[in-house]
Amino acid sequence: MRWSKIKNIIILLLVIVNLFLLSMVGLRFWQSRERERETWQQTVALAEKRGLTFLPREMPQAAMPGRVTLAQEGAAEELVDLTGHPTGSDPAQAGLELLSQLGYEGKALRDSGGTVEYAPLWNGLVVHGWSTYLTYDETGFLTAEIRRLPAGGETQNPGTPISAATALSRFMETLNQEGYVCSQVVDLYLGYTVGGGAGGLTLNPVWYVETDAQPRYFAVDGYTGSVTTIG
Repeated sequence: MRWSKIKNIIILLLVIVNLFLLSMVGLRFWQSRERERETWQQTVALAEKRGLTFLPREMPQAAMPGRVTLAQEGAAEELVDLTGHPTGSDPAQAGLELLSQLGYEGKALRDSGGTVEYAPLWNGLVVHGWSTYLTYDETGFLTAEIRRLPAGGETQNPGTPISAATALSRFMETLNQEGYVCSQVVDLYLGYTVGGGAGGLTLNPVWYVETDAQPRYFAVDGYTGSVTTIG
């Protein structure tokens, strides 16, 4: 048999082996997703059986980010005079548009009727614990106390991330153990909490569970599953 034919046979065998391995990886991925989806459905059903209305029906598909370390450089706070800018019928949204013009990207957390609190976004994810505040009265906006996150950052993977279903389960365990009361889960999404240190700031990835009561936000650590509350 010629060497060229032997070589072609070897190449064919290698292609078959690679296709087989790829199919095995694909099968395992599909099985893992199916198990995760079934766990999600069971967890949501259990939540509703306990009288907790779950509004975000679909399982979040976003991938868990890593932990980010930011070097704190210069002033992080900026006070801006907004006198003369009208609030319109929705001060929270009008304030968000003003902040956008100032280069700030965030999400409105709460409007206490004179002060709107915003959380910044980091790569599109909400960061609780580093709030910006806009004040206003019946005449319009007054001031903006803006806290900006440093640019750049070093990202590390601290371990194996937990799924959205696991985060929801940990949240319900906390409700039972700590005696918190709510009737709805308004949203479930990825985000960060802020921690401080000698080297600057640390953005810790979490699953946020937003409820219709106080505490409104529960942060489930994206890697350890520990739960903390945010007012």
